[in-house]
Amino acid sequence: MCRTVSARWENCYFWSFMRWSGARPSRKVVGATVVVGTLLVAWWWPGLTGQDQQTDVVIVSSPTFVESQEFIDRRLREEGFTTEWRTWRGRNCSFGVSNDQSFEVLVLELPGSAECDETALTVAVKDLRATWPSRPMVVVLEWDAADPSQSLMQTLGALNMSLVDPRSLIGSDGDTQKCLWWDDCPSDGRITTVENGRLTDAGKQRLARSIVSGVLQ
Repeated sequence: MCRTVSARWENCYFWSFMRWSGARPSRKVVGATVVVGTLLVAWWWPGLTGQDQQTDVVIVSSPTFVESQEFIDRRLREEGFTTEWRTWRGRNCSFGVSNDQSFEVLVLELPGSAECDETALTVAVKDLRATWPSRPMVVVLEWDAADPSQSLMQTLGALNMSLVDPRSLIGSDGDTQKCLWWDDCPSDGRITTVENGRLTDAGKQRLARSIVSGVLQ
């Protein structure tokens, strides 16, 4: 008769069941159990040790990013990155990333001229680079933005900031795009990525994948 409590109960129940059924685990079964247990520990280990608490990618929010957050987070996490979102502050073109922020890669959408004039924006990106001189930074153009000025492009290049341009992948409002391998594609092979001035799920997916490609560079 099996007499045990709490922590041993499941083990006791298992062996009682095996005796009741008349079966004994073979070496293959025991070996497979050990392998499965090892894999489960390996999967849980980052959470047990706190390693999953580190932030790999900080994303500075913008209206487009916020609408696409689920898609961006999902794609980055599929690549093994943890994410944290920070609020962009339009006043003085501040990106809302504190000096003591810990991260591996910074992702931000380049604000348009209506939100931030080029002089203030240049100062803001230079401040970011001065704060983190060697940290990878990914600058994403708005999907419906005009071409940035040559001087701003040169500044970003000089600051060693990667530029991601999702515009050709997303296209224009109302246009259809040729399906890519990840799209849930209609029978005609074309998909709508922008509708009534907003990204569809397909457009958000393309934005997310553009961002991930920049992070992986």
